[in-house]
Amino acid sequence: MNIEISRRSFLAAGSLAVMGSLGLAGCGKSGISGKTLYYYSVCGSVALGKVCVNKPGSASTIKFDDDTWHYVGSTELSGDWKAEGDDVVLSSSQLGTVTLVRQDDGSYVPSGSEGYGERYFVDESAAQSYYDEYTAATPDRVRDTLESATWSVKNPPSTQTVAETLSFDDGSLAFTKGEYQRKGSYTDAPRESSWLASDHSGEYELGVTSQWVSSDGSSPRPLIYEGTMTVGGEATDFKLSDRRGSLTLTLSSEWSAVTFANGK
Repeated sequence: MNIEISRRSFLAAGSLAVMGSLGLAGCGKSGISGKTLYYYSVCGSVALGKVCVNKPGSASTIKFDDDTWHYVGSTELSGDWKAEGDDVVLSSSQLGTVTLVRQDDGSYVPSGSEGYGERYFVDESAAQSYYDEYTAATPDRVRDTLESATWSVKNPPSTQTVAETLSFDDGSLAFTKGEYQRKGSYTDAPRESSWLASDHSGEYELGVTSQWVSSDGSSPRPLIYEGTMTVGGEATDFKLSDRRGSLTLTLSSEWSAVTFANGK
């Protein structure tokens, strides 16, 4: 997945409203039985809110019979289901219990996994459109996350005398380099050619190359974005981790990478 910046050109929720007519109105046993739900992964390593090996863009389906369901994606799952109002509750020995919550546009979202973008549609073309629009808007979501936080260096090394600073505002960033002291022949300072060794300010561009959910065993599992950040023609790698609003941002993929946190 290679996503280029489109400056606030798309609001994901609004443009999907046209899909409302594709849902299962008044869904109950008689409404969903015999139907198939479709999803194209917008986020790697998660399916029905659980760890898996699916890749962004990969297709998966959930087929419903009278009392059973069958999921086919990077893995296969099956079990029983029941209707709870407009929602659908899936049960299996492999999965446990997951509720698919019906949205206003007729799609279904696994309860507790709303932040991962996973959404199932009755119509396959609607699922494809959702994937296209969601991924195109990913840089804007990352930008909004960066600009909503106050950043400070996390766990600075003992050789640092002045910490790096970083801020984002309305499409611009300001970064000031840190200062380090030597301990004999050793220093934690970045090499002179590193992006981190200079101050940077001005409008920035984002390129998001991957979006996935960490399988580090923590709960909730953080959503990870990786890509490049460019200002004044100079680029650095970045990795943004979002654990339901608790954020960390790592700049550079070098050994001297600096990690910032939003303090939540």
